[in-house]
Amino acid sequence: MEPMQAAIEGVPELRAWWEETRELGSSLHSQSIDLAYELLDNRAGELISLLRKLSAGIDLLLDHHDDHDEISLGFLEVLVAESAERGLDRVAMRGALGPIAQRQWDSLDRNRGTASAHGPAA
Repeated sequence: MEPMQAAIEGVPELRAWWEETRELGSSLHSQSIDLAYELLDNRAGELISLLRKLSAGIDLLLDHHDDHDEISLGFLEVLVAESAERGLDRVAMRGALGPIAQRQWDSLDRNRGTASAHGPAA
């Protein structure tokens, strides 16, 4: 099973997205960016719910498949940047993530100079 497929396994709402993405044969980095935008296309409540469902899978990807920053500089960097740009509830988004992703979020947020918008550090 591919890393991204394993990460989204428990999220039936993303099956159609995965089937389309898998057919394209994209790299893990491209898949992570595409996943971030797929999530951002949802309404705020749905976005938070999906992030919660994905939290363990995203942490798994970060822990085992982020050697070249495919997930941190793909998925998370897009979420951090777009959440600030779109005025989304960044505290809720960060809080829906697992502990590894939250640490990465904080690091990316500090680098963007928006650290005050994420709430307390984990």
